[in-house]
Amino acid sequence: LIAKCEQLRAIGVDAIQLLWDDIENKDAEGQAHVSNRLAEALPQERLVVCPVGYAGTEDTPYRRALSAALASDVVLYWTGPEIVSQAIAREELDVAVARFGGRELLLWDNYPVNDFAPQRLFLGPLRGRDTRLFAGRCAGLIANGMLQAVPSKLPLATVADFLRDPAGYDPL
Repeated sequence: LIAKCEQLRAIGVDAIQLLWDDIENKDAEGQAHVSNRLAEALPQERLVVCPVGYAGTEDTPYRRALSAALASDVVLYWTGPEIVSQAIAREELDVAVARFGGRELLLWDNYPVNDFAPQRLFLGPLRGRDTRLFAGRCAGLIANGMLQAVPSKLPLATVADFLRDPAGYDPL
């Protein structure tokens, strides 16, 4: 894995992420070990990792084990209270942060993603995101676009609008 990442860095890739999502293996300690080794080996600011349990606010054995074994500077992805969250409140972020041992979370917002229903196009503005998210342990927001690039432009523009000024954001 490290050798493959070094190949990518040699051709100009400057940020590597490790995505454990959507796999059956829930070996949190093994994933933490590999993640820590990769974080040590890569000369980049911080490694972002997507855990198997990337949605919700539940306290799980996987989250406890991962948090205990993972290096403290590794940032974890979190999609909100659901895989595709209609709304994300600061209080939900705070609970998720606590469930992951107090570490900073990077919001992987599954709006306007449509890979679960490719025939549906989500063309409306981003809604339901608490303006207080970034006052908490939220490292930022990554928006997950639709399978169709051009129709994604409008909803992604509203995500950018929200990120530019969360308190002043008007979805309309």
